[in-house]
Amino acid sequence: MSLIDDAALAETAKEIILGTGRTVTFVRFSEEVDDTAKPWRGTTAARSTPAETLETAATFVPPTGAGLGLKTLDAEWVKRSQQICLVAPGTSETADLSTFDELLDGVTRWKITGVETLKPQNVVLLYFVGVKR
Repeated sequence: MSLIDDAALAETAKEIILGTGRTVTFVRFSEEVDDTAKPWRGTTAARSTPAETLETAATFVPPTGAGLGLKTLDAEWVKRSQQICLVAPGTSETADLSTFDELLDGVTRWKITGVETLKPQNVVLLYFVGVKR
C-alpha cells in the first residue's frame, strides 16, 4: 500500500496545468507520400495535412533539469530543449506524446526534442515535453 495518493497528485497536477498553462496543439506530420512510385520524395504537405493533432493545456518552463526533478533524464535531451512543456494527463484525450513532431503555440511552431513521463507506481503525473524553435 502506497503512503501517497497518486490519483490525488495527478488531479492536483492537472489543476495546476489547467490554471497556469495555455492551450497548445500537438501535431504529428502525415507520412503519406505524394507519389507512391517515388516514395523517397515523401510528402510536400506533411505539416498542412497532419496525420493527427491533439489540443491540450501545457505550462512552459525553462529547461533547468535540476529544478524540475529531471536529474535522471538524459542531460543531452534537456540541453537540446529551449523550453520544457509540462502536460498533465486528463487535460485532454491522452495520447502517446512521443509520436508527435511539433507543438503549435498560437503561431509559434516548436519542434519536439523529447518526451519523458513522470509515473510513480501506475499513475502518470506529468509529461515533460522538450521543445525548440
